[in-house]
Amino acid sequence: MKLSICMPTFNRSAHLKSLLEVIFTQLKKYELLNAVEVLVSDNDSVDDTATVVQEFLPLGLKYRKNDTNIGPDANFLKLFEQAKGDYIWLPGDDDSINADTLPYIIKLIDTERFDYLYLRSTGAPPTAQRDADVVTAKQLLMSTSIYTTFMTSQVIRADLIKCQINEARKFLGGFMAYYSIFLKALYNSRKCLISQCQEVYAGSAANTGGYRFYKVWSVSVTEVLLESPFGTDKEVVDRFKTDMLLYLLLPITYQVRTTNKGFRFDSEDPTSALETHYNDSFARSLWSYYLKGNLQMLKVLNLALRAVIKARRLMNKQVI
Repeated sequence: MKLSICMPTFNRSAHLKSLLEVIFTQLKKYELLNAVEVLVSDNDSVDDTATVVQEFLPLGLKYRKNDTNIGPDANFLKLFEQAKGDYIWLPGDDDSINADTLPYIIKLIDTERFDYLYLRSTGAPPTAQRDADVVTAKQLLMSTSIYTTFMTSQVIRADLIKCQINEARKFLGGFMAYYSIFLKALYNSRKCLISQCQEVYAGSAANTGGYRFYKVWSVSVTEVLLESPFGTDKEVVDRFKTDMLLYLLLPITYQVRTTNKGFRFDSEDPTSALETHYNDSFARSLWSYYLKGNLQMLKVLNLALRAVIKARRLMNKQVI
């Protein structure tokens, strides 16, 4: 078994069905059913997920439903434990992939025997002869930065994941236990690849929510990074924290304040969460204004921020 596609799901049967259709269409078309296993771990959904998966069981889908909702991060770890493939891929159930992404991954497994593969979510459309860029672990993290948290973009050698599962349990409850595994796996990777073309597509922002946004993305993820082997590298940490503030924390805060469209975050105190790791004067002045500043002036500030983000990505040659 070359690849385990590990799919966590919870009450998103329509999205799950769409992704499973794409996956099994590719597995059949490219004769990969014997080389790839597909596992779905249902976190006690109350929708029709159990019915939706029935049509894929004859094709080899391995479906398990938890007796209770054990939380997303514990569900991820459960999938890692069950995987039998040489490599593990953890796509989100509401994300999507190109029509030939699976044979592309298998080709790289066969020809490159990589440790860590990053699948781009932006870039040129795929071509029949597309390849991947070989980089070091630090180069991959510096160029992709906070987007290494996008689990659908990572294909990782299974033994690099499985040896980290028990230690990652200390992060359960913070939604980032899987990311502690990803970072340690990346650090221990000798051969890393970044796809040259766009391979995966992120799901709709309307599916985001049901958790404490600021606690997860300003506290939990930063603490996971700081406790990882990369945590002592000031260059990496500074890049990551700045990108997190500019690319995610501030833009989402702006959207919540101005539209509140598509986000269902649990009630929390953003200030106390942001102060934990983003308490220098520059960061504090920015997020304070985004939280409480005049909305008309904030719109002007946000336009300027978007220009800064674009320039920063070009300057740092960042990959998404």
